Amino acid sequence: MLLDRLPLIDLNQANSKDSADVRSSFIDLGEFDRGSVSLIKYAGETPWERHVDGNEFFYLLEGELRVTLLREDLQEFVLTKGDTCIVPRNVWHRSKADSQVTLLALIASEHGAVSYAEDPRIAI
Repeated sequence: MLLDRLPLIDLNQANSKDSADVRSSFIDLGEFDRGSVSLIKYAGETPWERHVDGNEFFYLLEGELRVTLLREDLQEFVLTKGDTCIVPRNVWHRSKADSQVTLLALIASEHGAVSYAEDPRIAI
């Protein structure tokens, strides 16, 4: 089964800070508009990211995931297995999984900027 072949990415490890290495661990299922449909299995916290030209859709297949959006204020919510959410275009966001999650992500545009700053809105 496809999900069984997904490598687990531990974002808590120092060598996982290379976004190109993390991105190469995704299983791309196909194109979506100018972006992609991908599967990823991970634990830990992602860097901040944003997609200037398109929304991102999450469907959580396994685990529990805390999603943080940076708008005027900080917004956080928790997804559990079977939950979905849409991250609006041009909104900085990150997610944190205390234990393993499996996520289906649809990005309607190119992947976009990534930041490890505490607040990427200030670091620009």
